[in-house]
This record gives sequence, structure tokens and C-alpha cells, in this order.
Amino acid sequence: MIRFMVAVVIGAIYVALVPHEPCPLHYFVKAAPMVLLASIAASARLPLLVVAFLASAAGDALLAIDRAGLLLPALGAFLITQLCYVRHFWQHRAPTRTRVVAAVAVGAVAVFYLAGIVAPRLDGGLLVAVPIYGVVLATMAGCAIVADCPRQVAVGAALFVLADSLIAWNQFVAAFGHSTMIIVSIYLSAQLLIAHGLLPLRGNREVPA
Repeated sequence: MIRFMVAVVIGAIYVALVPHEPCPLHYFVKAAPMVLLASIAASARLPLLVVAFLASAAGDALLAIDRAGLLLPALGAFLITQLCYVRHFWQHRAPTRTRVVAAVAVGAVAVFYLAGIVAPRLDGGLLVAVPIYGVVLATMAGCAIVADCPRQVAVGAALFVLADSLIAWNQFVAAFGHSTMIIVSIYLSAQLLIAHGLLPLRGNREVPA
């Protein structure tokens, strides 16, 4: 629980530092919460989550170093995260009619957003990479919804989709004010909610690997 709280505090510090970027070693500060979450997963012998959080840490560092120039490698890192989450959630699936309907709704919205709004504005390698990542991201959220996991996991997955959707909007559709602070705040909340639901913190129900 101590490492989790340290991750929360460091995440809050990074959000506070966003207006002052670039600052010395800010990419280490941004990646540190995910490294701490990976260490908790390692202690609990949850290898999929270790890989998921370490890949997220790599993606965080890449975006902090050069948000535009390293977007493709960062997408690759976060794709690994989403695939690990998909596998973990699928192992614990417990579909009900309500969960399946909610998962399908998320997928439908994601397809509309990708195909109708984002894809027409893409070119080069992003024309392939972004739709692939978007489909896997939506699949992750759908699997989280149908998984037998604490409710905060599905909420975190939905926030992850929101954060990445805002990144796409800001990058390819129309930039908006304070975008980095808003997106990072939502993203960190997403990851911390997922971690709080999946990792065996004090008082949590441990989800087997």
C-alpha cells in the first residue's frame, strides 16, 4: 500500500510540474508511478501486469521526451500495455447481458470516433498505427467491463479510453488549452484505478494471475 501511495504522490507532483516543462529529468518523474505499480505486481507475481505497467512507463517517458517525434514508439509501448490488460481481463471474464451491452456500446463509439473523426486526419505510419491501437484500446475497455473485477477497474479502463481519445483529438483534430495537464490527470487516474482494483493492496480482493 505504501508503494501505491508513493505512486499517487509522484503522479500528483508530475501533474503540478506540467506547466513548467521541460524541467530536469521530468520523464523519470512521469514514468516513476508506473514503475512502482510494476514493482507491486512483481511482488504479487502478476507477470502480465508487470509488463503492462513497465510498458506504460516506457510510453510515458517517450511522450515526455518528445511528444510529437516519439508518438509512434510510445503507441507501440502502450499497445503492449493494452494487450496485457486484454489478456488479464479475458482470463477473468464473467459476461452478463448488461456487461456485454455496455462493452458493445464502448466498441461502437470507438469505431465511430476512429473511422469518422480521427482516421481522415491521419497520414503516414499513423494511418495504420492509430486505428490498430484504437481497436485494441476499445477491446481492453470492453474486456474490463465484462471481467469479474472490482468496479474501479472498469471505470479506470473507461478513463484510459477517454485520455487517449483526448490525445487523438488534441493531436489530429483541434488542440485545446491545458491539454497536457488534463490528459495526464485523466490517464494517471485511469492507471491508478486499474491498479487499485487489480493489485493485492491492503483490503483488496486479490485477482489471480
